[in-house]
Amino acid sequence: MVFLPGFHPGPRVARATGSAHLKTLHTSGHSRGTLSRLIMPGRNSPSDNGGMHASLGLTVGVFSILVGFPAFAQENQPQPAYEPEPPPQGSPQQHPSSGNPPPDYHQAPVSVDVPIYARRLLVMPYIGVATLIGSRSPPPVGGASESYDTGFRMGSLLGWRPSSHFSINGEFTVDFLNPPKGVFLDVTLDLSFSPLFHLSIGKLEIVVGPKVGFSDEIQTWTVNDQSYNSSYSGLMFGANAGVLAKVRSIAIGGLVSYTGRSYTGWCWWTDGESRCRNGPGTLHTVSLGGVVLF
Repeated sequence: MVFLPGFHPGPRVARATGSAHLKTLHTSGHSRGTLSRLIMPGRNSPSDNGGMHASLGLTVGVFSILVGFPAFAQENQPQPAYEPEPPPQGSPQQHPSSGNPPPDYHQAPVSVDVPIYARRLLVMPYIGVATLIGSRSPPPVGGASESYDTGFRMGSLLGWRPSSHFSINGEFTVDFLNPPKGVFLDVTLDLSFSPLFHLSIGKLEIVVGPKVGFSDEIQTWTVNDQSYNSSYSGLMFGANAGVLAKVRSIAIGGLVSYTGRSYTGWCWWTDGESRCRNGPGTLHTVSLGGVVLF
């Protein structure tokens, strides 16, 4: 046992301590002088201060090791074999029982083309040519259908597609007819209800459906150097049929249409004078054009 300076043990403690140190020092080969210097430092000479300081340093070092060993042992305990990494901030948490692997938040987005029918809204513009078939009544000039050349047609269907096989649409069509000599202008305006049935076969989509609605025809023509303006109004009926090829999220193809017009009356006016007449009239056209289905 080693006592620090300033500590004075009792007689019994000193005798017991001295006997224990004597046995220890004799065993390790130290002399009695060394024992006296450790127990009674006050009698040591100045030359022995270095040995005392070394003994104190050894004692403090052993004490520090004994005090710090539990913390050192706790810090060096083995870590668990697997520690799950927390997900990135802002990412959705997945339930551990779901069985799904964690998503790759750095994966580039993949663009997916939405099927045409999945958008529900149907937009189907078209442009093409139109020509008269049969004879028209009443004739503006002469009357035979061969007097008319091929004209220009444009229009569009707009509607809603409740399923992939059917659509409910409204149709607006303008026919710029090419009348015979003497007629400067002949335009028909058609507004109809035109549902369509859709059949998809691979990359192709076939559409077919009837149409029914109202029609109005406007003419400007000249007879014997006299200019006339006339208007025919009535009902219209017909059908549409087309074949389209799917290209990404749209479809492009051709559309064939037949339109029959049954007039219930017509009016004409010239030089401020107008006349109207009730009477039957007919006009039939067939058209072919390109169409885009959005």
